[in-house]
Amino acid sequence: MKKISVCIALFLLTFTLTAWGEQTTNVVGTWTLNGQIASADGYNPVETTMDITDQEGNLFRGHLNPVDPNDPEQHTNFYGAIVGKNICLTFLDTIVQGTIDSHGKEIDFVAQQIGYDTSHRHPGTFIGTATKN
Repeated sequence: MKKISVCIALFLLTFTLTAWGEQTTNVVGTWTLNGQIASADGYNPVETTMDITDQEGNLFRGHLNPVDPNDPEQHTNFYGAIVGKNICLTFLDTIVQGTIDSHGKEIDFVAQQIGYDTSHRHPGTFIGTATKN
């Protein structure tokens, strides 16, 4: 019984030190997003950029640049978090979830609009890849 307790204690200590020592991926910079959106309008390719302007530990923020450069209202702030290699960010009524590659240079993601403002956009789901420039 004592051996089991010692093994459990060592496992917990190792797990805690590993998690505590793990560095958060630096995501600050400009990212190019490529993918496809499924909406009432059909299936359409999308390409745009996002700028992650600052990061403090696991939290970050930035802005999504317009898909249509002539529509400045599409310039949208977002806020996010990183846990290990998982990343999540939110903007307006959209939740984005993804996974960062081991080099911190690429994110595969799915974005789901959970509500919508009919004056700007249609609800939809976007799947794609973001690559750090």
